[in-house]
Amino acid sequence: MEEVIFANNIDQYLGSQKIIKIGLKAPQIIIELESFFKKLDLEPVITSQLLMDNYLKQQDLSVKPFATEIDISLPLAKAKAQLREQLKSKEEIANLSEYQTEKLRVEYSPELISKGLSFEYQGYRCEVLFSDNYLTRIWEFGLSIQQLMHFRGRVYATKLAIEDFRQGLLRVLNPELGIELWQQLMELQSRYDFSIEVTGLNMLIDYIYWLGNNISSINILAQNLSRAEKVFTGRLREYYYRWLNQQKSTAKSLLTYLLMTDNYQNPYLSELLGSYNFEYNSNFSYRRFLTKAKDLKFKVITQMEDRQDLQGGSLAAADQTNYLRVTSILDILTGLEFREFMKGRLNKEQVAEFHKYHSPKLGKILVDLKSFIEKLDLTYYSSYIFRLCTDMLALFNSRGPDNRTLEIVISQSAEDLLAVSTDQNWSSCLKLPSLGKQRVSAARVAANLHPATLVAYIKEPKQEQWLGRSLIRLLRNGDLILEKYYGEPILEELLEAKVKEVIEEAGYKLSNAEQGLSLNFIEWKPYSDQGRVQSLKQGFYQQYYIDYSLSPLLDSKFKSEKIEDVILDE
Repeated sequence: MEEVIFANNIDQYLGSQKIIKIGLKAPQIIIELESFFKKLDLEPVITSQLLMDNYLKQQDLSVKPFATEIDISLPLAKAKAQLREQLKSKEEIANLSEYQTEKLRVEYSPELISKGLSFEYQGYRCEVLFSDNYLTRIWEFGLSIQQLMHFRGRVYATKLAIEDFRQGLLRVLNPELGIELWQQLMELQSRYDFSIEVTGLNMLIDYIYWLGNNISSINILAQNLSRAEKVFTGRLREYYYRWLNQQKSTAKSLLTYLLMTDNYQNPYLSELLGSYNFEYNSNFSYRRFLTKAKDLKFKVITQMEDRQDLQGGSLAAADQTNYLRVTSILDILTGLEFREFMKGRLNKEQVAEFHKYHSPKLGKILVDLKSFIEKLDLTYYSSYIFRLCTDMLALFNSRGPDNRTLEIVISQSAEDLLAVSTDQNWSSCLKLPSLGKQRVSAARVAANLHPATLVAYIKEPKQEQWLGRSLIRLLRNGDLILEKYYGEPILEELLEAKVKEVIEEAGYKLSNAEQGLSLNFIEWKPYSDQGRVQSLKQGFYQQYYIDYSLSPLLDSKFKSEKIEDVILDE
């Protein structure tokens, strides 16, 4: 194994997205605004294209005045109402107003995604944004050269922003704005005479295409679209774009950079990565079959009982007939004996219980069961219910005297880390919704992309569908911990036993402390403003978990001034 250099190695993780101090004097208007807010006992993060223009002026490049907008970011905890009254009392503040996005329809609860104040000051339009992650504002911009901010009297930038300024390069890092970002790109290219970095351009064009926007009015874009190479493909492309489309997602340009560079991967864990097979017999297939049959029965009965309650305690005649047929079949399947499972045939008396003319062949019953359930027109869990029917038939068809094989994969690929609860047989707060839908918690799936996380999942060989999974976290002391399991219950012990065996054979140690407890919300705090940390056992987290939280990290660095300086005329 490589030397243990993983703990708190945040600078290596950030790479060219590391924030540095630069010897740039901010425009007078920004200095005045900071002084104005300091008098209100506030420390704003100020961002504007004015900083970009000033940087180029300091390099003796001629830039005409252009920018008229200034963003002022403040902590979410600050009292907006009080701030508004303070701003209202200042004569130099004009056209003060409050703005907010419309309420979004999200799967957990409707809430306001963003809110703030806007006003005019000396001819500039200023917008005040409130955010728990206001220090990470620099990682939200679409282009690398926009990654400049003014804070506590100094100007900061990412290393990549400075590199691209020096190379005269316009690099897309966050394509979230779609066509609007394309228009910014064309405008800045004309204004600064910079070149456009091809990979980021292709990503932007592909994202616009994924959104389904009408781009026929933008001729150059349409021409590029036909020859653009996809930066991300397959499931990674789909999951990254879904995450990008979530308005609760933060640090979007940072995550894009991590995906492009694989900086989130940890070489210390490389010896664990790979696939591992183990054999099982028909008895195990039988146990899995029964588990799925019981799950299917619960899902069907629960929904039909709800429908019956809504209809005043009775079902329509057709529903009642199909419901009785389905439940009688499921009663037999959940009580199926091993010898019947292997024989594949029921006796005539059992068949007569649900349909006197039905075939006694178990395979035929399983095929017909799906069509019977379809007639019930179930609303919830329908895709999962039909998948259970398919899985049960597959388990039945694969029974026999020969041993079968399951495969366990331990992975640190972005595609797998983003897929932990999306398009699976289970759901959790990390499920990424489809285009056009919002889910408050889904944004936090990005927190899996850091050097302390792996995912172990179990599947059939040569099949894509996961049967179960657990996240593996690296702790401060070098131990590993296996977190909460999702998937087929009967596979949990198998997955845990195999992963433990792999970990120990590779020379790592699996910690037993808090085994199976999900502590992810603490790790995800910088990716969401939901305060769910208090319900967890923070003592264990503080002692053992490696904290890659972005806002607390930056806050501590700003307080200690441990941020690298760069001289602009190097």
